[in-house]
Amino acid sequence: MEPLVVEATPDSPAVLLDKAQGIFELKGRSMPEDPIEFYKPIIAWAADYVSEPNAVTEFVFRFEYFNTASSKRVLDLLMLLRPLIGSIRVRWYFCEGDDDMFDTGEAFAEITGIPFEVIPYNPLLNPTL
Repeated sequence: MEPLVVEATPDSPAVLLDKAQGIFELKGRSMPEDPIEFYKPIIAWAADYVSEPNAVTEFVFRFEYFNTASSKRVLDLLMLLRPLIGSIRVRWYFCEGDDDMFDTGEAFAEITGIPFEVIPYNPLLNPTL
């Protein structure tokens, strides 16, 4: 399975989905012009992955911001990953003090039933996290 790599832009997150390396992460800002089109290859990749997953999967999300339309696509992605419950964990990073992103991580965990670790970070102390 080929990795999916998307470079970040000011309006879209960096994406690295690499089954062989066990790296699954989306980070940055997500407010693309057409979120359905932006997330289409990510969701398609994940659908293929779910059919033959690794023994353990850890998805990392570190959004500085995402709009409502992107939020819907991220939830679609997470719902697609539900068959992996038991072997999947989500690490949901949020900037310290960003109550909305914290609440979103908590809500997504509850909606999907996927184990989440909701983790605060300080971008000044951990700029590369």
